[in-house]
Amino acid sequence: MSDKHFGKTYNVNGPAILSGPKAASIWSKVLGKEIKYAGDNLDSFEEQMRKRGPSWAAFDIRMMFQGISSEVLSPRTMTLRRWQRF
Repeated sequence: MSDKHFGKTYNVNGPAILSGPKAASIWSKVLGKEIKYAGDNLDSFEEQMRKRGPSWAAFDIRMMFQGISSEVLSPRTMTLRRWQRF
């Protein structure tokens, strides 16, 4: 790794922005079985998690997924431009 990448963070994504249903469709084709996109309703997700575990854990996991979906999975023009330079 060259020094110009030391300490940098890059969002890894492809040339196309995929919706949840489209990603599930691709995985279905690759794996040869149906993969269903469960949606992104975090209220419903947290409710289901509370039925299977402690409330504090359901809340923490929900907050983690909320952060991932808003920060990690969101496409950013600057990231695309950065990758296009390579």
